[in-house]
Amino acid sequence: MGSVTFLVVLALLVVPVVAFLIIYRLRKPEDIVKEYAGTPEDKSLFIKKYEKADVNNQRNLFMEVGLTVALAIVLLAFAYAPKEDDTSSLMSSEVIEEEIEEIPQTNQAKPPPPPPPPPP
Repeated sequence: MGSVTFLVVLALLVVPVVAFLIIYRLRKPEDIVKEYAGTPEDKSLFIKKYEKADVNNQRNLFMEVGLTVALAIVLLAFAYAPKEDDTSSLMSSEVIEEEIEEIPQTNQAKPPPPPPPPPP
């Protein structure tokens, strides 16, 4: 169970990172600039990014994927139960009997009574 859990957690961490890298490696900046050349978006001073180059478009998707991965890791962590070792070898079959000694009760000296109050 331990190695399978480790592989699942590793896959949950690696797959989104690889998907992110593949998606953004396919979008070369030169291709995006060529695609938008001559369009009104290319000449506008107010547009800071082209639509295809804007990473914030997929922000919600990556947030959901990240939360899903984190939830899966937490669920796996709570479901993980380590193997219980056999503890019977630690205990011997012999029972050691100990002698119980009774301790005699000690006599404590009682304090003397307080002196009588003085006459008025």
